[in-house]
Amino acid sequence: PVVGKAAEKATAAAGSAMERARESPVVADLAVKHGDKAALAKDFATSTLERAFKPSAELQAIVKSPSLELLAAKPDLLLEMLSLLHALRHPRAQVMRSMVEEGMTRAAAGTEGAQQQAVQQGINAAVNQATEGQVTALPPEVSRAATTFVRQNPETVMELMRLAAQFRK
Repeated sequence: PVVGKAAEKATAAAGSAMERARESPVVADLAVKHGDKAALAKDFATSTLERAFKPSAELQAIVKSPSLELLAAKPDLLLEMLSLLHALRHPRAQVMRSMVEEGMTRAAAGTEGAQQQAVQQGINAAVNQATEGQVTALPPEVSRAATTFVRQNPETVMELMRLAAQFRK
């Protein structure tokens, strides 16, 4: 109930601030210049605030119907509750911490995407060369499956490379 009321107040305050901002010529100019980035910023802000103040589904269930048995079975939920109470007491610090966590998560996901794209380009070049231009590209699912296989089976891949090296001689 307390978290729900705080969320309602925050939503109302954000709506009020948004209405005032829309009336500003500076904001209107920024919207024209950077409107395409607004959805990304909104998504980041939403994820950050959820990360900061939204308890897990399990904790929400225990708060709705408290039970010593449930808490005894999952003592980590007590720590989560303490962390949430601390976050509510120091919201700025929690938002900053959540922004860093969200940024790190997104950066890691972006790095993974860039790495997958590089692998895809490498596989496409190898396939193009091996088939003498008959096949220029493979679907991304194939390169993802190959990458996953290599990560999960490095010894097998090394053995295959040794066998291939023997046949090249």
